[in-house]
Amino acid sequence: MNTIITGATKGIGRATAEIFAQQGFNLALVARHSEDLQQLKQDLESKFPVQIHIFPTDLAQKEEVLRLGDLIKTHWDTVDVLINNAGIFIQSEMLDEDNGLLENMMNINLYAAYHLTRYRTYDGGTRERTYL
Repeated sequence: MNTIITGATKGIGRATAEIFAQQGFNLALVARHSEDLQQLKQDLESKFPVQIHIFPTDLAQKEEVLRLGDLIKTHWDTVDVLINNAGIFIQSEMLDEDNGLLENMMNINLYAAYHLTRYRTYDGGTRERTYL
């Protein structure tokens, strides 16, 4: 089974990647930093016999999210599980915050999950279900 995990290199995302790899799921791991992704891939491959693809992606950028969907399609015909774990919250005073801060949080926390969820249906809706 094939699983996409965003925010895969830290905290809940990393723990989830380990659990799914332990259960034999193939993984598409997504995070911003290539070095962290490479290290996680090496750690998991040393423990579990699963297929792991890494995708350094800035989920705040719609074009990168759509590119991610296209890249995943080149590796897998189907996605069985999509874990939209990536998210940020930057606390600030509304009148003092940087311009674009809210938009950046919305892009990562909402729109990236929306676009990836739409992409998971790329098999034309023929699958009985994809777990989100």
